[in-house]
Amino acid sequence: MISNEELIFNKLVETYPTSLKEITELSYNDSDGRSFIECEKLGFDFDTVNNINTIEGKQKKERSPDAVFFNKDTLYLVEFKEGTHKKEDIRLKVHEAGSTLFFFCQAYLPDLSRQEFFNLKIKFVLIHRFNPNRGTMFTAAMEQSRTLHNLKNLDGYIIQQNRVMSFPTTILSFLKRITNDDNLSISIHESDSSIKVYP
Repeated sequence: MISNEELIFNKLVETYPTSLKEITELSYNDSDGRSFIECEKLGFDFDTVNNINTIEGKQKKERSPDAVFFNKDTLYLVEFKEGTHKKEDIRLKVHEAGSTLFFFCQAYLPDLSRQEFFNLKIKFVLIHRFNPNRGTMFTAAMEQSRTLHNLKNLDGYIIQQNRVMSFPTTILSFLKRITNDDNLSISIHESDSSIKVYP
């Protein structure tokens, strides 16, 4: 039997068929005019989805995460941040993602109950550039505790779990898992304009 998470992902792709894009495009940084991560694997461009507020009867663009991935009955909402990022911006994206997804389900999957929606396995992942000035141990502690932007206190509120990652090897491992490709290789554009390939 198909899970509700897979049902939602399939409906997103069906509704927005041109929104399946390579991670290279999904991680594109408009400010610097380049991609953060080069990878041919596909994800769903969540920026193309408007918030369909059925109560107000209108659509509007919210500040949602860059991409949606589906793997093993879990929806992953992923935000790629190559440059600076503010706490209020990232936390707003978590809230708006839940709102946009909720009203999408109301419009296109009306048989999905409110209770079923709030029982969905949804995880938010912030992938950002590693800052060597902060040190490896400091960054590792930040990622494990999710103290960056205080995302830990949003766990269980619409989003089941929030995660932060910046180590290239951690990013690679995560992308391998959500794309079901153990042989995946990625290229990361460094801040000095060099490109490093992993693994």
